[in-house]
Amino acid sequence: MLKIITISTTILILISCNSKHNVAKTEIFSNYLEKIDKKIPKEKHLYILTTRLACSGCVHQLVNSIEKNIHILNNKNISIITSNSKLFSEDIISRVDYYLDVEENLDYINLDLYNITLIETKGGYIEKIIYLKIGEGSKFIDYIKKYSAT
Repeated sequence: MLKIITISTTILILISCNSKHNVAKTEIFSNYLEKIDKKIPKEKHLYILTTRLACSGCVHQLVNSIEKNIHILNNKNISIITSNSKLFSEDIISRVDYYLDVEENLDYINLDLYNITLIETKGGYIEKIIYLKIGEGSKFIDYIKKYSAT
């Protein structure tokens, strides 16, 4: 019986630590979004974030994956926020909620953004943060398909 209580307590601690971690990141991201007159929606949403400081070769390879699969961008459940005006074509920009951060505040928020970072949200909170690297174009497209299907 003591073993079951110990295991249950450990699981609860892990769950609460993970929730607090996402709450802190949600607060950081929400504060950033407020500065650009946006907020995390209640329905599920995918944010694609790229900073000016990202590896240009890595980012271009992933953006090319979108260009080759442009037909999957068909709704507003996807937002692209970037501080690099030269990354995305007009065709991509016209198919998503797009914001160009000309003040480059995105480059300095405390979320450890890396090349292209995907943030999945639901219910007004961050559910998951995914850091994409070069060669992960198919993983990137899979996430976009997931959000374009809804």
